Amino acid sequence: MSGLVFIVDGERTTLLENDIGPLAEMNALPPVDISDRQFAQGLAELGLISEAEAEEWVAAGTLPPALVALVDQLPEGERFAARMLLRGATRFEFGHPLAEAFGLLATPPWTPEARAAFWRHCATL
Repeated sequence: MSGLVFIVDGERTTLLENDIGPLAEMNALPPVDISDRQFAQGLAELGLISEAEAEEWVAAGTLPPALVALVDQLPEGERFAARMLLRGATRFEFGHPLAEAFGLLATPPWTPEARAAFWRHCATL
């Protein structure tokens, strides 16, 4: 079975077709935005953050260490705005520059197609 492969802490994680819908639909446009809960849950499903970190982030705005590490890679002048957005946003826009930056900061960097597939998957949660 085929799917999208993400590398998390050096280990392969694959979202299979039945996790994200038929791969033939992957060329569909991603949703404009997803909720903070959908975003956190999607990251937890991939193992990029823990379930407990996702719950604490959505409930109290406590940023998971993995997101703090990504913010710390941004230019210093962009970090405060990034932390405020991550702590306070209730919707995350696919086209927001921070969403694009995080995709590029991931290891390995997410392609635009991988980020779009992740966004579409999160919209189903």
